[in-house]
This record gives sequence, C-alpha cells and structure tokens, in this order.
Amino acid sequence: MESLFVSLLVLLPVFLFGTVFIGISGAAFLIIKHTLVTAKDGETALRQLIQDFRLTVTRGPHNTKILKGHHQGIPLTVYQTRRTRLTSDYDDHRQRYIYTTHYIIALNPQHVPPGLRIYRESFSSKLSKLVGTKDIQLNDKDFDTTFIIQGNSDHEVHAFFDRPNIKEYFLSFHAGASNFYLQDNTLHIESERQMIFEAPVLRHRLEKLVQCAHAIHGQPALPHTPTPALSAPLENTNAAW
Repeated sequence: MESLFVSLLVLLPVFLFGTVFIGISGAAFLIIKHTLVTAKDGETALRQLIQDFRLTVTRGPHNTKILKGHHQGIPLTVYQTRRTRLTSDYDDHRQRYIYTTHYIIALNPQHVPPGLRIYRESFSSKLSKLVGTKDIQLNDKDFDTTFIIQGNSDHEVHAFFDRPNIKEYFLSFHAGASNFYLQDNTLHIESERQMIFEAPVLRHRLEKLVQCAHAIHGQPALPHTPTPALSAPLENTNAAW
C-alpha cells in the first residue's frame, strides 16, 4: 500500500506536467492555424482587391507592397511602414517590429477650404492652444473636443462642415483608426496592423474613404464593388471605420 502511494506521488507531477504541456501545445497549434488561415485570406483578399480596383503594385522598404490607383475617380494610396520597439522585459530587451498600414486619399483642392488642417486633440495641442494656436470651433461639442481645426477662413471651414455626413465620416475614422488627420488636401489614416492582416478589411475601408471623398466633393456615392467570399469569417472589421 505504501509503495502504491509513493508511486502515485511520483506519477502525479508527471501527469500534471503532461496535461499542461498538451494544453499549451494545443493552444499554440490553434493560434498558428488561425494565423495561417488569416494570412491566406489576407493574400486572397489583397489579390482580388488589386484586380477589382485596378491598382498598381510596387515594392517599398522591407519588401512591402505599395498600392496606388483610382477608385471611382478618387486617387488613393495604401502602403506599409515598419518600426522597432523594445519589449518591456527587464531581463531581455528584445526588439519587435511594429507595422502600420497607411491609407491616403487625395482630395480635389477646389472642394477643400484653403489651409484646412484637421488633427486629433491631444495634450500637446491643448498646451499649444494656450499660447495662441488657432482652433476653429464648430459649436459641436463632440467634434470640437475631438479635433483641432485650422484654416485660412472660418466662414469657409464652417461651410465645409455643413455639407452632409462630413463630420460623421471624420468621427468614425477617428474612432476606428490608430491615427487620422487631413492636411494639404489629403486624408491620412493609419492602422497598426500589417497589410496582409489588414487586407480582408481593406476593401471596406477604401470604399468608405472614397465615399467620404465624394461627400467632400459634393458628389453622390457610387455602388460598392462586390466583396468576395473568404474561407473564414472576418474579425475586427470595426464597422464604425
């Protein structure tokens, strides 16, 4: 009886270790499988998008893709950048790559007030306002507390934002993107994900940016291009953006 008890004491840690190992291995397998499926869907969506939107593809730094073209008459560019960041591990400060996908939409200057610049309110911008930096107010609490607005003419800026849906588009971009701003007659939006993992939602986001450009230009939005079916449901598409 005593020998059986000793055997159980010896085997119990082995059993527990094996159970934990199997659980960790299974979780790792599922993560890798999900990543591969997502990457495969990303490549499929990216190829289809390039074909449907008739985009040209060139290579950027670190062998990344730069997509350029026109969709429904609106010039657009999508590209990826990479920067390094140290991990917070005190024992081993390793570098990891941070990828950002950039969306750029060129606007017709005839439909944008001269000098219009819009960017997110931040602590530094609040300080700059204290020393006299201009911030045009639209008498819209949500919008005025979210953005700094600058332009050569207050009247033209107010008229610009009186156009239907402009403020709603800008607020949705702000809510769903890592960064959003407008300057030099160009909309800039950034998403901190690699393009291959951003690919399944590229179509949705470019369509929405083009709709916003049409609203700025005072033109009706055109129908969406059909979205191809993928092998797995999309996640984190963020319908707001």
